[in-house]
Amino acid sequence: MRGALAAGVIAGFLVAGLGSRIVMRLIFLADRETEGILTSDQFIVGRVSTDTFNLLAVGTVIGVLIAPIYLGLRRWLPIPRAWRGLGFGYGSLVTGGIILVNDDSVDFRIFEPVMLGVALFAGLFILGGIVLGALMDRFHPDPVYASSVRVPRVAGSILVLVAVLGTLIFLTGLVSLVDEEGSCIAATTDFECIPAAVE
Repeated sequence: MRGALAAGVIAGFLVAGLGSRIVMRLIFLADRETEGILTSDQFIVGRVSTDTFNLLAVGTVIGVLIAPIYLGLRRWLPIPRAWRGLGFGYGSLVTGGIILVNDDSVDFRIFEPVMLGVALFAGLFILGGIVLGALMDRFHPDPVYASSVRVPRVAGSILVLVAVLGTLIFLTGLVSLVDEEGSCIAATTDFECIPAAVE
């Protein structure tokens, strides 16, 4: 577990924390007209503040929470060992990513083109899985398990089913975002794209 947590701290800080900050900046640079808008998380678009440190801390915590999940699932992933990090990253995208890509994703509607923002954040999920997998294999190599056929097949089938269903839900949410591109009002909130007051 110590090796897993160490891998989670590093991957979380670099990808979920620092990577998210870089992606947010790239999205802003692609759509500078959003400068000054207050996001749903109360961040002012285009302004770099001390909130960056909070983002790095949150990213690190996410890595710590995700690492044990990967540690428990990696032996059941029905893909070659070298691709397990990538597979886990994709699985994270189509399960955890659906929280971001849906009708209530206010911030994704603000920035255009919406596909750029989704693609960049999707890349973070994939990259996070790859980095976590590589670090985990280094800090805590997968031990040799007793040979079994039935359990891995059942577990692998369940993971494949979850990935397929998650992909369908993710794509449905993505289509709805594209249809609502540029709309600043969320489906279930009263949030609007109003520029924040600049002192």
